[in-house]
Amino acid sequence: VYKALVEKTKCIPGSKVENNKFCVSVHFRCVEEK
Repeated sequence: VYKALVEKTKCIPGSKVENNKFCVSVHFRCVEEK
């Protein structure tokens, strides 16, 4: 799941995927709004 999310979000500048112990988090707080 982690690798799939990294692949899907790599084209979004400012996005970040964290691989936590029991879950995966996707952060969009640094993404520029359009």
